[in-house]
Amino acid sequence: MKEDITINIKQVVKQNGEKSTFQTDTTGTYHKKNSDIIRYEETIDDQIVKNMLKIEDNGVKIHRTGTVKTVFHFVEGQDTISYYDTEAGRMTMNVHTLSVKHFQDDNKGKLKIHYQLSDQSGLLGTYQFQINFKETNE
Repeated sequence: MKEDITINIKQVVKQNGEKSTFQTDTTGTYHKKNSDIIRYEETIDDQIVKNMLKIEDNGVKIHRTGTVKTVFHFVEGQDTISYYDTEAGRMTMNVHTLSVKHFQDDNKGKLKIHYQLSDQSGLLGTYQFQINFKETNE
């Protein structure tokens, strides 16, 4: 079963004592098989980035492809290693997932991830990622 969905994405970034909020609306698809799959595109710095979220019982993976390529793995209460590929090369990131909350009913859902991101230089910031989605034929 594949459904067309409308999506609202909100990201809150806390870095160096400053807080920034980003919000965008887009459309995408929802597919349920062994896990919940959400696919959508967004434009970042005039470049199209394709996103795929894979929501499983033991965590969430976010794959992004475009000018940059990332794979982030979120497991509540755990540290995971994630990658950020750019034209300059691959950066290894440590993701410490503080919480993952996923709510869903028949035609809509919400995913909230709260995490900290570090690299070899130390803590880069604390992030909140929230995606709300619902079937477009509502």
